Amino acid sequence: MVLGGTVDLQIDDKGRIRIPGKFRPFFADCKQIFLQKGNGCLELIKDSKYNEVMGKLSSVSMMGGGPLYEAFVLYSSSTSAINEDSQGRFTIPAAMKEFAHIAKDVRFVGLFDRLQIWDRDTFVSRFEQSGDSYNKALAEIDKLLNGHD
Repeated sequence: MVLGGTVDLQIDDKGRIRIPGKFRPFFADCKQIFLQKGNGCLELIKDSKYNEVMGKLSSVSMMGGGPLYEAFVLYSSSTSAINEDSQGRFTIPAAMKEFAHIAKDVRFVGLFDRLQIWDRDTFVSRFEQSGDSYNKALAEIDKLLNGHD
């Protein structure tokens, strides 16, 4: 299963939200789901993806620091396992909500092998652009897929 599309939801008065039913089957085989900081949003990823990334990063030498070591520390420290209650709801940690400017209205975006969580208004202002911006984005995808310069 590959994720795509969007779903808009609201965080409840106690700060809880659930993975939309449309996307739930993607996570059915997980023992744990991880929430991490993304590029202006939060991302839910499967435990298998998290373990794959951490396995590659764990080979980084802890000696001497360096950019890759710093990336490893940042990735690890910006990722949290979510704990769903009996009704499938989870609470987004306050620091992550602040990072993504999430208040009440959120937009879930399926993005191949991850599920993004955006503040709805942030997503709209960033991605729901005029026709010209959309056409430029499609042209970039066309270049990637068809080797155009």
